Amino acid sequence: MIAFIQTHDLVGNRIKGDRLSNDTRTDLVCALACIYLLSPQIPMLFMGEEWGASTPFPFFSDYRSEREIADMRQRRRQQLEKIKPTPSEQELAQEPDPQNAATYNSAKLDWEELQEPDHAAWLAFYRQLVAMRRECIIPLLRGLRRACGQARVISGGVFEVQWSLAGGAYLQLAANLSPRDMSGFTPMEGDALWAEGTSPGAESLGAYSVRWHLRSARACATQ
Repeated sequence: MIAFIQTHDLVGNRIKGDRLSNDTRTDLVCALACIYLLSPQIPMLFMGEEWGASTPFPFFSDYRSEREIADMRQRRRQQLEKIKPTPSEQELAQEPDPQNAATYNSAKLDWEELQEPDHAAWLAFYRQLVAMRRECIIPLLRGLRRACGQARVISGGVFEVQWSLAGGAYLQLAANLSPRDMSGFTPMEGDALWAEGTSPGAESLGAYSVRWHLRSARACATQ
């Protein structure tokens, strides 16, 4: 299974092609990144996500005939009208013209952003997560069985998951993606692997917080 939080479809099918990091709380994006980059599933990053790229990825096209262009505009309008909550006429009018070369050019990454402190910090954060995955999780994925995970939903956006991995190891996730502190989590066993946000106690997590534990005989660096 592939895990992701952004794709060219999910971003490009928004009216302006704005990225998740452009209109979502930073702590929530961090929590989501921690979940999918450390889960057993194969993670898929969208271009520039790893440094919090600010460039949009709007829907663009290069049709040649007037009929094709008209058909595209009609389909695109119908697609945008299905967004929930339904966008207003004013919002729909703000969509960049897919046939305009400037719309295509705006989707290109600005690699110079990597020199800016905020973007460099995002990249360092992603690199730490990928290194943790490589060091502690990937070695335990060989021979992974189907249905090796068990999940428990505590409330909307609040859940915990445990995976049975190779060598009798257990990977445990507790996540609170809600805007308030939550309790009711099962105390974790083993070594703390990663913690993002706040963790007031063994059975609680602060808003937009994630906690990972790994029970394994294999030594591993912890965050």
